[in-house]
Amino acid sequence: MALLGKQLWRIQTRPDLLMSRIMKARYFLGKSIWEAQQRGKDSWCWKSLLSAKGLLEEGMRIRVGDGATIKIWEDRWLPASEDGRIRSQRKPGSNIQREFEETDRIHIARIPLSLGKEQDRVYWAKTNSGAYTVQSGYKQAKEMKKGNGYCKEVLESSSHGRHKSQCWNLLWKMNMKNKLKHFIWKCLQGIVPTNAVIRGKCDKGDPICRCCGEQAETLEHMFFTCSLAKAIWKVAPLSWDGLEVFTNSFWHWWEELRGAMGRESGRDHIVLTVHILWQIWKARNDKLFNNISRDPMAVVNKAACKAGWGIVARDRNGMLVGAWACPATNCAEAQVEEALAIREAMVVAKRKGWRMVEFESNCKMVVDKINAQEEEISIATILVDIWRLKTEFYKYCFSFTRRSNNSVSHHIAKYAIGLVDVAEWKCDFPAWLLELAQADLEERRL
Repeated sequence: MALLGKQLWRIQTRPDLLMSRIMKARYFLGKSIWEAQQRGKDSWCWKSLLSAKGLLEEGMRIRVGDGATIKIWEDRWLPASEDGRIRSQRKPGSNIQREFEETDRIHIARIPLSLGKEQDRVYWAKTNSGAYTVQSGYKQAKEMKKGNGYCKEVLESSSHGRHKSQCWNLLWKMNMKNKLKHFIWKCLQGIVPTNAVIRGKCDKGDPICRCCGEQAETLEHMFFTCSLAKAIWKVAPLSWDGLEVFTNSFWHWWEELRGAMGRESGRDHIVLTVHILWQIWKARNDKLFNNISRDPMAVVNKAACKAGWGIVARDRNGMLVGAWACPATNCAEAQVEEALAIREAMVVAKRKGWRMVEFESNCKMVVDKINAQEEEISIATILVDIWRLKTEFYKYCFSFTRRSNNSVSHHIAKYAIGLVDVAEWKCDFPAWLLELAQADLEERRL
């Protein structure tokens, strides 16, 4: 089936091939391959290829370009959705604010759009490159055979009872990263390595919380009663009334939280809560291992996916020429934001008339993709814009630099999170910006 899927993928993505032209003329002339129906007089070869159509439809997505060919309610075009489709029910005669549920609106707003007129394109969602492979097709076929990607036997062996099974089912179906699902699973299993858990397992180490030094660091203390956690929850844009009485047991607390699923935007609020729990855990680790105290508001902004871009322009001697703090309209994944920041920096350089420019970023993956002319699913649209913008410069290069050499743009990006509009500095730079720029310059000379 996976091998047949490979041939069907070639027909879809390479319409110029002789085989593609023959198949189209014979079996689906004047319509798309997905609209083709099997007929009794069709060849066995074509019937075999059509048998892989369901496999491809399950893993294929549409990358939004100009949107001209996308059928909003039928096609799989929403990257953050599990099946690629929107969840909202169709309501004719509405705009996007009323037509779609809040979750869909957020995901739609996070789709990076091209600066030019880029056509819609299909890609395979199961590989980073967006190209179909037999291996990824085989894995997809196995997941489809199991049903929803989860084997019933594994579920029953690891979760006893119908009540727990419902809890796991909710967790696995939530629209968030797998690492967050796994983290909550570990919390519910009681195996997150807090100081108290480590002491109980191997009778070593101090069970007292390093953040507050007041109580044993259990999971419940770390999330709810530690002074660090309290400060974070205080500034969080959430209010879970009635859950305070369940904070002595994370399992019971999660069960009560699960009951909010039926509320308006309840699912989104639960996802935000999970992000906050994850950031509390990371803030705890920063304090424990690096002795870094994170600001509660910064923790919440990170959990709420608020982002900003910091752009710094220097001359050949490393002296500041300009700086821009740009709040991100809709926060996406880190690599998407890094790619958007590079694209924005190129637009700024073009507008200023600079023709010999070196673009630096501390995201090595994005820099490597730009230099290698390789597509990546999540940033493909942005990469196309960057490759087009390169023609506007006489000399250019894209290079990776460590964050320690780029602290100015990092701090400006953090500053941009709290802004409503772009802040620009041309000549009269604030003292803190000059100090950071000087520190960067000295770091580069080492």
